[in-house]
Amino acid sequence: MGWFSKKVTLEAQLKNLEALGFALGDNATFDDLFLFGDREALEAAPYKSLVETMAQTIEREPESPICDRLWMCDFERIEDHGDYADVLVRLERMTGGVVGLSEIQDHVGEDGTWVSFVVDEQPMRWDLAFDTDWLDPRVFALYAGLLEREGAPLGLYMGSNHEEYGQEVLLVVLDPSFAKPFGKLVGIPLQPVA
Repeated sequence: MGWFSKKVTLEAQLKNLEALGFALGDNATFDDLFLFGDREALEAAPYKSLVETMAQTIEREPESPICDRLWMCDFERIEDHGDYADVLVRLERMTGGVVGLSEIQDHVGEDGTWVSFVVDEQPMRWDLAFDTDWLDPRVFALYAGLLEREGAPLGLYMGSNHEEYGQEVLLVVLDPSFAKPFGKLVGIPLQPVA
């Protein structure tokens, strides 16, 4: 910390993040915040370290996000059928199901990679690129398009680049009017997924 830096307690950080819509998930406990570091580490780099931790998955049963609206998504995650369906289920969880996808199915393979679902009683299918076990990031832009089409009060944002997180990306769902305040508070500028 710098000479004039003020320590921000973990509790104060959580309270300020909750005001922006980022609370602990239903299955998360305060102790889950210490997944990658102790209190001192989370308070040494206020907000950024906490957000990165809250974007992880609880490593006990039932496995679930620490915070539903944050996701540190590993792009090397597509191994078999069901993996793109899992991505859409996670995006729906992040948005509180505002799009209302149902009947989500997918196929992954050199013979074609796609994900299909029903939204507003209409079947949809997205053809995606097959790249061994790498996720086609267009799935995020396509989902963001559904959010816009549905008039959702939420936006999907990326809060990192591959230089900072390697093969992961921080995905954030929030009210668009909170995007700049979030970036300023946390020190992670957000870019809308388009």
